[in-house]
Amino acid sequence: MSGGADAADRAVRLVTEYANEKAAGEAEDWVSLIARIDANAADASGQCALVIAAVTEDAIVGASAGDCGAWLIADGIAELTGQQVRKPLVGSGSAVPIPFNSTLGRRTLLLASDGLLKYAPRKAIANVARRDDLDVAVRELIDLPRLPSGDVPDDVAVVLCRKRAGSG
Repeated sequence: MSGGADAADRAVRLVTEYANEKAAGEAEDWVSLIARIDANAADASGQCALVIAAVTEDAIVGASAGDCGAWLIADGIAELTGQQVRKPLVGSGSAVPIPFNSTLGRRTLLLASDGLLKYAPRKAIANVARRDDLDVAVRELIDLPRLPSGDVPDDVAVVLCRKRAGSG
């Protein structure tokens, strides 16, 4: 979408500033932040999807709007963003951010854009996300939707998080 990269950059900057000032808070805090970003960006060009997750000890709190996602992966997949509203996007002035919360436990948290979630098979995503080495897994996830030409059908953004071995 035209202006999408600028909208995403602006959203990341505002989320980073907010996160540096606040503790993880509650999921509703992140809903409010997305709503503010959406309202403030409505006059600018460009829209984006946004998923935010704050992870502390064993808690995960966050919110999302648009067609990105947050999954918890172990033996299966728990979609934290399964109830999110995919359209309108952040920056439209009408986005509908939805909160989520859970616990991390021994699972892997995946935050990803639709460039991965829409164009790669769920089972393949889960299998790669379970790999021991998260750095390798992220690189492999980014390549999952790659076309034979080497291009990707959409932008791919991926974050993986899991407890370190031996912690809690």
